[in-house]
Formats: sequence, structure tokens, C-alpha cells
Amino acid sequence: MRISTVTLEIRSFVDPEALSGICDRSQRERVVDNSNVIPTSCVNLKWESLRYVGSNVPNGCVTSSNNRVVSSVTISCREIDSLN
Repeated sequence: MRISTVTLEIRSFVDPEALSGICDRSQRERVVDNSNVIPTSCVNLKWESLRYVGSNVPNGCVTSSNNRVVSSVTISCREIDSLN
């Protein structure tokens, strides 16, 4: 039996405005500069029966204004549910 593991993380951006309009760009131009990604993960997702589920309750993620946002995320093959 073969078992594989995937680790998914949700990270914040140093300058989120740099990504404004990224979906309107051609696929070749949809590049995110790694220096714009904050190196610490604020939501870790775990595989649970056909979906990834994650939460950062109660600590949340630090925002650019030094506040915190609490998130819950579920990712399945057809949808992403996110509550912030």
C-alpha cells in the first residue's frame, strides 16, 4: 500500500496590492514573487475524508495593521468554503 502526504498552508502577503488583478493576467504572467510571501503559515490544512480542513482558532493571523483575523477553511474538489 502506498501512502502519500500533502502539506498545504495558507500564508499572507507582505504587499497584497501586488496581486491585484492577477486573475486577469495570462496564465504565464500569474507569478507571485516569493519575497512577497510571509514565511510563517497562519492556517495549516489537514486532509480529512475527501477534503482539506483548517482553522487558526483562537489565535488567528496577524494582519498588516497588527490586528488578528481568525479563519476556518474547507477545500474540496469542487469548492472552497472560507470564513474569516
